Amino acid sequence: MQKISPMKLGLALGAVVGLGYLCWAVLVAAGWAQAMRDFMLWGHFIGPVLQVGPLAPATAATLVAFTGGAGFVAGVALGTIWNSLHSAGHGQPA
Repeated sequence: MQKISPMKLGLALGAVVGLGYLCWAVLVAAGWAQAMRDFMLWGHFIGPVLQVGPLAPATAATLVAFTGGAGFVAGVALGTIWNSLHSAGHGQPA
């Protein structure tokens, strides 16, 4: 297995996670989030117990930035761990 760039993995994972939450914010803005959430919960045999509120742009931006940043940190950590395990598995110093 090849080593990977922790920074590139962090950027990729951060972008994917941030994009997912950006899509959620778009669903909220379009008024489709409640139906989507209810359907997902129904599929897991959970009754609707929460209500999706109206879009608050500052909150949505904070959510996208925070989750994107968390995805970046997780990706860098994962890449670093991967490289460490890769080195340890081939008799090289970790």
